[in-house]
Amino acid sequence: MAKKKSMWDKWAFTAAWVVSLILAIAATFKLNLTGNYWLFILVLLGIVVGWMYKAKDVMPLLWLALIFILLSQFTPILSSGYYVGVLVGTFFDAFKVFLSTAAFVVVYKKIYSILS
Repeated sequence: MAKKKSMWDKWAFTAAWVVSLILAIAATFKLNLTGNYWLFILVLLGIVVGWMYKAKDVMPLLWLALIFILLSQFTPILSSGYYVGVLVGTFFDAFKVFLSTAAFVVVYKKIYSILS
């Protein structure tokens, strides 16, 4: 009998980019939604995605997370006052919180599996 795949990780990933997009749109129109509550939601979604990640080879995920986080360091250059720059910069900053949490959980699981 085949195992039923969990859809929680896909829903959590989709919810994370939707929340990041909502935060970016709110920042574009100067609404203050960047409180700790929204970041806490992104961290929880990152934990869910990292915990549900089932691939044996975690290196593609870790490389993509590293590249995304390094490239998102250039978003302050985009946030020079234009609406598109604020939108893109805030989206990358919020999504970086989610992705770094997911990558941290995947790394922790991999280290634990190697050591046990």
